[in-house]
Amino acid sequence: MTPGQFKLVLVFFLLGLGACESSMTVQAPADDVFVSRVRDQAIRLELAGDLSRAVYQWQVVVGLRSNDPQANAELKRLQKIIRGKIIQLESDFEKARTTGNNRRQKLIALKLLALDGTHSAAREYLQASEYKAALVMQSQKDRDALQAQAKRQEKAGREMAMQIQKQQNEKNRLRANADKAEKLAAANARKADDLYRAGIKALTVDLDKAIALLSESLEYNPDNIQAEQHIQRAIKMQATLRKIEQTKSGN
Repeated sequence: MTPGQFKLVLVFFLLGLGACESSMTVQAPADDVFVSRVRDQAIRLELAGDLSRAVYQWQVVVGLRSNDPQANAELKRLQKIIRGKIIQLESDFEKARTTGNNRRQKLIALKLLALDGTHSAAREYLQASEYKAALVMQSQKDRDALQAQAKRQEKAGREMAMQIQKQQNEKNRLRANADKAEKLAAANARKADDLYRAGIKALTVDLDKAIALLSESLEYNPDNIQAEQHIQRAIKMQATLRKIEQTKSGN
């Protein structure tokens, strides 16, 4: 409640007391103890430097005892002091604005509001300052969000590049294994063919050697049906030759 509102309520209250005075006795709220307590509070607040609240306390006393010379004098004295401080602060406020010292301008605006809560210039400046600070903060948040997004995209790009490189490395490995397997198959095919040819030549001179060569050829090329067939013929030829030799030795 502002001092003006309090005074208005107090006036209505006192009027109500006057209307009821003829029918009942009521203890007045503005008794000596209460007024003394408010006076003491006003003095303590002034000593603490809280002039605006001290003025409010003296206004309460004046509202209760309008003819109190001390209360009126103290009220006028403090109001004069406050007006002087406000004038000085307004001058300092303008100097701070001219020099672009926003930090000092904000401090002075707060002091002005502490003395006069309705000071329009100080209130407008602080509102504009808070709005500007909110814009700066939002701008910083937007920048931080963009930087975070850029970092996420950069990380995703690195991970994608690593994945692509990994896939390429796997393709290279498989290709190398395929080339190696192809070369090995070609070498085995040549080895099998050489052994097969040598085994065929040996059939007419050395059946054991021919069987060995053809059998080794099958190790490199198990699908060589002809080599298997020649081995079987060579084995039969060996059996036939042994029978012939046994027959000759029996005679």
